[in-house]
Amino acid sequence: MRPFEIVLIIPPALYFVLPLLRRRSRWLEALPAVGLLALLCHLLLEGPRWQMDPLYALNGLAALLAVVALRRPLAGRRIGLWAVVGNLGALLLTALAALPPVLLPIPVIPAPTGAYPVGTFARMLVDDSRQEIYSGVAGQPRALMIQVWYPAQAVAGQPPARWLEDFSVVGPSLSTWLDFPSFFLDHVQYSRSHSLTDAPLAQDGAVYPVVLFSHGWNGIRQQSTFLMEELASHGYVVVSIEHPYAARVVVFPDGSRADNNPRALPTTASPEVLDPAARLLVAQWVQDTAFVLNTLTAWNAGQAAGGTVAEADNRLRGRLDLAHVGVSGHSTGGGAAIEFCGRDPRCQAVLGLDSYMTPVSDVVLENGIKQPALFLFSELWPTARNKALFARLWQQTPQAQVFTLLGAAHLDFSDLPLFSPISAEIGLKGPLDGPLALSIIRSEAVAFFDQTLRGKPAALPVYPALRQEIPQAPESFLPELIDE
Repeated sequence: MRPFEIVLIIPPALYFVLPLLRRRSRWLEALPAVGLLALLCHLLLEGPRWQMDPLYALNGLAALLAVVALRRPLAGRRIGLWAVVGNLGALLLTALAALPPVLLPIPVIPAPTGAYPVGTFARMLVDDSRQEIYSGVAGQPRALMIQVWYPAQAVAGQPPARWLEDFSVVGPSLSTWLDFPSFFLDHVQYSRSHSLTDAPLAQDGAVYPVVLFSHGWNGIRQQSTFLMEELASHGYVVVSIEHPYAARVVVFPDGSRADNNPRALPTTASPEVLDPAARLLVAQWVQDTAFVLNTLTAWNAGQAAGGTVAEADNRLRGRLDLAHVGVSGHSTGGGAAIEFCGRDPRCQAVLGLDSYMTPVSDVVLENGIKQPALFLFSELWPTARNKALFARLWQQTPQAQVFTLLGAAHLDFSDLPLFSPISAEIGLKGPLDGPLALSIIRSEAVAFFDQTLRGKPAALPVYPALRQEIPQAPESFLPELIDE
């Protein structure tokens, strides 16, 4: 809870409990005024949120009762049975009113552990060579958003960027996707990242390996900020690609939006319908990834990329080590990372987070991927079919390392476990402790990319919650696999 939110609990609690101790005095009547002052400071400095509404009401009730009490002589007041019952009831209500902001606090992204401060910026890119196939608008070029995190210089006095820009659009959309009321995540608008918007690039003269990231189906480009900032703080330029009509919603700089198109991935359809749609979708994502990498190559040379932006982003000029590019993704994005690296030799390392295998083409499944690869799976998500398809890839990718994160669920690879101490109970994570899960993912990712993109010989960290796997197709699925 934030400071003034905590202060808002104290005046009504004292106002209702002290009379029970027969400690009534004139200064007691001043407590609600303190509460109202704290409420004003909270609204002005921290901002309102719906979880605080009961505490707002109780502070108002205490103020009203104090005004009424001022009209009665202090010496003539007695604490009767009904007064005791009323105060005890109000005290219980105060305790209950404190629960919503405790259980749904402002999410706090874990601070990155690397030596560099982190800068960030977002850009819209337009690929005039491709037409959008999911918007329903004929002749519309493919446009997408990217978010870049990079090693930066500290900027004194600059506040960190909000975790989620365009919250008025993205927040309600995420809430309804999670089956909550549209206002449920309103408090997340106050959450800050650890990145400085448009901060200068670090002046150490180094060139930085690049890591590209793709979100999952219905994800957003900021969905794994905990990992993006961690990698950037360790000297990587990280570019998260937001894929329109597959992301939950993409908001472009002019205010236009591209909402998720459920027809692009009909997850409840039969394999005969789902598989071709999934492969078409990921083929689009692979082209997005190649296009972003082409754009970074142009920026590194100080050039605009094929009309995609008005000018080059000169802060990155000459500072990208494009001979060492890693590709990562979560869920459908993990499948896209596999597909891209199976086809594009510019990829030097693959990190898959609960990779969704249905979109991966037969060509890649049969040939495998030749780059070093690390695959982290949650214990509670993978289906028999996903395991079987991954086993096909594994047979041709024996150098890959595969681990299961015990007690984790599918969304544990995103920032969602940070949203509440009861995230597991409301379906946002598995039973594994959320901060521990994110810490394991961060350290494994940094160690893996340090090995593969920087040539550091250190072994991957070992955790009790990580179980190394040798992928095998479930026996019950083998007949279906053979029939394909």
